[in-house]
Amino acid sequence: MKNKLISTGCTALALLLLSGCVQEYGSVNPEAIQETLNAPRMAVTPFQPAWLMEKGDMAPLEETALQQVRTLLQEGSPRRVPDVAYQTDDADAPLAQNRFYLYGSNAQCLGATLLEERVVMHDIELTEETEKKLYQVLRPYIDRIFR
Repeated sequence: MKNKLISTGCTALALLLLSGCVQEYGSVNPEAIQETLNAPRMAVTPFQPAWLMEKGDMAPLEETALQQVRTLLQEGSPRRVPDVAYQTDDADAPLAQNRFYLYGSNAQCLGATLLEERVVMHDIELTEETEKKLYQVLRPYIDRIFR
């Protein structure tokens, strides 16, 4: 009986650990997306860790822009991004150039790329029309960080 309990316990532990390792999404899951969108404040920042930024590297969104960004991003759905995409950094790839973060005041962030006159979110699937609207809202902030 004791061996059966140990075997069952080990099987349950293995399944629990395995389920924790298997993710449907890459680094940003739907809960983290929502958490970022619920941040009291948000800024456009360079695509680098916050501790490497200087004070002038952040372009805080004004309240009107923040509300517009939230509305536009909530139109989208989580994009399935394999974890390997976050490990690959090919500077020549179109989506690797002109990258930036929408950084929430709660230390959550969403990656994005400026692609012509569109903002392509890395973890949120948007229509091309919504990407263009997002660009119009974020353009003044993007211009500040890509000076």
